Amino acid sequence: MDTTVVVQALCEFPERLHPASQFFLDSYVAGHITRMEFVRYFSLPNSDYLALAYCFAERFVGGFVGT
Repeated sequence: MDTTVVVQALCEFPERLHPASQFFLDSYVAGHITRMEFVRYFSLPNSDYLALAYCFAERFVGGFVGT
């Protein structure tokens, strides 16, 4: 199973993300931006996403699911 899907389920992501947030999520998973950049930019379109950003960043570590 895809690691990002597992982490998204653990963090209770909405069915659809704002397109900008999806872009930053994809960029983070691909290793194109840092954790700090992800947390900062992921929630820009929707401040409710800030908790999701922290949850995802804490659990997604180099493609592995952490607890």
